[in-house]
Amino acid sequence: MTVIVGIICKDSIVLASDSRTTTEGEHLHFRDDAAKISVIELAAKSGRRPQALIAQSGHADLSSRTVEIMERMAKDTPLNGYRAVADLAEAAVRELRDQVFGNLPLTSEEAVRQHYDKYGFNLMIVHFFDGKPYLFTVAFEYGVAVWKRGLNLVTLGCGGPLAEFLLKPFDLASMDTPLATTAAVYAIEAVKGFDPRCGGKTQTGAAFIAPDNSNQASLADWENLRFFVDEVESLVGAAKDDWTRIMKTVLERASTKWAARTKKMGDVQPQ
Repeated sequence: MTVIVGIICKDSIVLASDSRTTTEGEHLHFRDDAAKISVIELAAKSGRRPQALIAQSGHADLSSRTVEIMERMAKDTPLNGYRAVADLAEAAVRELRDQVFGNLPLTSEEAVRQHYDKYGFNLMIVHFFDGKPYLFTVAFEYGVAVWKRGLNLVTLGCGGPLAEFLLKPFDLASMDTPLATTAAVYAIEAVKGFDPRCGGKTQTGAAFIAPDNSNQASLADWENLRFFVDEVESLVGAAKDDWTRIMKTVLERASTKWAARTKKMGDVQPQ
């Protein structure tokens, strides 16, 4: 299982994820070493190769195979449109589906549905084109890369709803890359503390426009990222104490007003 966070901030697109994969059987088995965010390089017309980031959620083997197919295709594909990487993802999913369903005796719609339920996955794709940020998601089941137009926050995975709830109050579009990365780490760490299906090291990356005006992407080094994680954890603990005191005051005031209103209504006798 997974939590993926994508944030379009003022100078980059930040991705963050956990690193836990779950194998379901008689017992749940966890591994905490999955690399869920990857950089892919496209063909260059001149100069540096343009890059994009891809994050994976869902069935780890099939999503990783899709990224592998995309990496192969990308070597000969230039970034000649805002949907260039999205089109690669759709083509890679089609190739994977041909491989998977060509080897399985799925004889009914119900059998196909059960297969998608068991082996489904989602990808999040981010990059720049012509100076603008783009974020797409694609599901194995549908095979269509959807541009999340107008959204600065997109989440995937079982921990996605909680991560979105935690980050919605923030003005993410005004944040720079370090602040947006810190916000994303905060959400991932909070989800990991709540949902046992999410865990392992937090991973982050960013897509950005380099000084030479090329579209680039990079992954954060864990040793540097660990500073963010430790700092967020220490500060969130103190913030929770403050939040608890504030909410206690709010609830006490609301309770007093509610009791007074109830008493007033009870004093009014019907004529």
